[in-house]
Amino acid sequence: MYDRETGQVYRETVVSGAPRGAEADWARRVDLPSWRGRSGRGVKGPRSLADMAMHTVAENIGSLSDDHLGRHVLPARILWRIWHLLQNRGVCFQAWKTFSKLLLAEDEDKTLDLYRFRHHICRPSQDLARYLQPLQSASVDFLCHLSINARCTFDTNELLALADLRNLAALEIIQPADAAARASFPRVSDRLVRSWSEAPAPFPRLRVLRLWGDDAVSQHSLPYLARFPALRLYDVHGARSDWPAADVLARHHCWTVGAPLHGLQDSLLWYLMLFAPLDEEAHRPGGVTLKELARGIDEGLLSFGQNPSQALRFVADAPPPFLDVLSDSARENRSLYLDAPSYDLQTCQRFPFETWAFFLCAFLEQQDRSRGLEAEGQEKSTDTQPRQDSSPDEQPRQDKSSDRQPRQDKSPDEQQTKHALSGNLLLPPKPMACLQLGHSDRAGISPAVAYVSRGLFATSRYTFYRTGEAAAAAVAGEGKNTNKRHQEAAGFMKPRAQNSTVETGLPLRRRKRMRMDELLESFTRS
Repeated sequence: MYDRETGQVYRETVVSGAPRGAEADWARRVDLPSWRGRSGRGVKGPRSLADMAMHTVAENIGSLSDDHLGRHVLPARILWRIWHLLQNRGVCFQAWKTFSKLLLAEDEDKTLDLYRFRHHICRPSQDLARYLQPLQSASVDFLCHLSINARCTFDTNELLALADLRNLAALEIIQPADAAARASFPRVSDRLVRSWSEAPAPFPRLRVLRLWGDDAVSQHSLPYLARFPALRLYDVHGARSDWPAADVLARHHCWTVGAPLHGLQDSLLWYLMLFAPLDEEAHRPGGVTLKELARGIDEGLLSFGQNPSQALRFVADAPPPFLDVLSDSARENRSLYLDAPSYDLQTCQRFPFETWAFFLCAFLEQQDRSRGLEAEGQEKSTDTQPRQDSSPDEQPRQDKSSDRQPRQDKSPDEQQTKHALSGNLLLPPKPMACLQLGHSDRAGISPAVAYVSRGLFATSRYTFYRTGEAAAAAVAGEGKNTNKRHQEAAGFMKPRAQNSTVETGLPLRRRKRMRMDELLESFTRS
């Protein structure tokens, strides 16, 4: 730039300052007020130097990292004492990541708050990247559940970064029903899902995807989901006109459409029954309807989520089936969780919004593991059959190789595969951090949003689910279709020689029309 008054030539650069609000570094802040000066002195004389140092560490825990609090720096008993101090003061996300990684490997008694973290930001005012950056974990030390609701004003382009979260297990994007809030809400469409699928290795651990809106995705989004290898549940709320052939396309892309049950679609039990149908005579107690059973399960799990002091343990044996635990508790007509708090915690900061995704991910992991074990058992049985039919001359070879014992040379991960349990309830395979941005219209397992902008019956709900085998088949089929599309595109762009068509020119014109029709049709599909 040039200043005529002074004759100076300069370059002006505007740098935006770092935000100073509580959301600027939400992962290192606690919603509760600071307890500085409230700890008091010891009963017998002043506090020790170690006690004062631990209180100082607890007050500044947001500024510390794994390098400051590792086992090579502090012994385990000191780490446990600092953690107990943080439980009384409030735990920020940075502290939870550090202590969850360090203390879950110890032998002392552990509680649920080491395995699950919950945080709710009512009015997000920063870019989405500021909320996603602390959730990233390249080594996948923990899983994360992200819920984007009303009062979020992100740009649609910011949602593209979600595909890079390697540890994202559940994603919810629920468009608000209010017209004013919907105007500033990021628009979710087929183009966004296609952009996710075009990213390198998108959503490697995403199991649950919920996209709700009155004009969100359509049936053309189903082919793009084949790039998400771990996806098991696709829950959509959209316009009926955008899903005219949902059943046909679902079967073509290895999905199954969940049949709606009256009064049960807003419960966790309905989602569980999609993958493991419930035997009503074996699991339901006498005189209890399926709707009452679903309501009791939801209330019990919500009470469980409100109490972070639930005991946590790790077992090597296979846990009981998730549905059996819930049905047995209902049959005995008792609470699922004996230590549930008696007081009401209905504030938005403490409400367990993560209950739906938290236990659904645990259930899906159990289903995949059980199917994997069954497949391995079938492979072993087929491999042992020809060995049993072998000739007796091969028996000395088996005696010589018996000293090797190859089955005992397994990796430590295979030998020490343990399941996280709280009581008899199975938890997700890894600790889970849950972040909710904005507010949903109704709190609960499944928030019921009424989209009436297009008419009372203009929208509908579609739930698609698939097993691990179906997901693998979809991924393999998508690879073949991709190669076929590349070949067709290469053939389309390759110039072709025109032979004996100069006299009339009709074949050339027809080919041009066909190519133009295909080009226009490709725009309508996107």
